[in-house]
Amino acid sequence: MKDFSINFKLKNINDIQPWGDNTIHWFALTDGTLYIQVGEEKIYEYSDSARDFFKDDIKYNDYYLARFVTDFTELFRFIREPIPKILYDNIDTFKDIMDLWKNMYIDKPDDVFDEFYFGEYNTLTEWYYMQHTLDSGHLVGGPHISFFRYGDKIKIMWKTYDNAVLENGQNIWTSPNGIYEISWNDFIKEVEAFYWKFRLKMDSRTVYIYKHGLTHAQIDIKQLLHSNSDNIVAFRQNLALLFSDDYEKTDFKQILALYDKMKGEINEQKLQKISGS
Repeated sequence: MKDFSINFKLKNINDIQPWGDNTIHWFALTDGTLYIQVGEEKIYEYSDSARDFFKDDIKYNDYYLARFVTDFTELFRFIREPIPKILYDNIDTFKDIMDLWKNMYIDKPDDVFDEFYFGEYNTLTEWYYMQHTLDSGHLVGGPHISFFRYGDKIKIMWKTYDNAVLENGQNIWTSPNGIYEISWNDFIKEVEAFYWKFRLKMDSRTVYIYKHGLTHAQIDIKQLLHSNSDNIVAFRQNLALLFSDDYEKTDFKQILALYDKMKGEINEQKLQKISGS
């Protein structure tokens, strides 16, 4: 078994439901299931409790693969940049510190959170959330999956929150939280392997529909051909970024300074609670 693999299965073409105008587009043709194998864990695998709760036998993330491909590959231009060792060594607590900071101000006015997301801490939060993390926001209780590289290694982290916990206290996912390290080369090899598997499947679907059409829905063949080509090219272009050392440099001094400031505010509040002030 590989330490890291991206696994998917597309639905049968005839099982894909058309949208409101009884039309199927390229995006809809990517409907299928997905899970990510990381060591012994599977990200996006539903727990037995979740399948009982939702009364659904589907075992893995059931959504359009195009959503994952787009969101994942848009991170490539950022995650290829190695981060400082001090950040890499402490990245597993980085998210916890940010969550602690937010919890300190949970009952405060909205402008406190505006400061977190759009004000002074914007550089820090954008670097973490927007440039290195998949939020899986299209899924109920979807895990946040983050990627951080240092030299020839990369850490994959995933975390869920309260909205991933069912009424019975069980989590929606078999692996709600975790962190795993693999080599950078193994990471990009598997991403490239995923690209080829996905490309061959979508090329095959496009050719089949071009020759035979669809019996249960309408489809614009010309648009389908263009969409398949455009999306596959975009995926390949983003994939190429992982092999390049030419990237925009992050101001890590600012990142670390904001991180230290955040920890300082947390420690200050703890001292205030102890002193009763």
